[in-house]
Amino acid sequence: MRIETVLDVFHDRVPRTFAFLTERHGFALDQKDEYAFVAKAPHCDVVIELDWGSIVVSVRPVDTGRPVRLSFIVGAQNPTILFLPRYPWGPDDACEEIDRQAEL
Repeated sequence: MRIETVLDVFHDRVPRTFAFLTERHGFALDQKDEYAFVAKAPHCDVVIELDWGSIVVSVRPVDTGRPVRLSFIVGAQNPTILFLPRYPWGPDDACEEIDRQAEL
């Protein structure tokens, strides 16, 4: 019996959860490496990373090439929202966090 890890959930869940970017918005979603997926479009990339245990989503405009974490964008548009990435402690938490990040 194999125990599922946060990395397993990340590899399985990110393509399914972020499929709306390809289906509705024309992005191409590919796995960049063991810890990142990139959804590419002509105007920007959306990077979904497992960063030291935290699931982080960044938007990287093609013009600048500099990524901005989604949590900063949400906070700038609505300062009443404090949105910080959570650190999943197990597969169930990772599923919830991937869903939470995709909802933004």
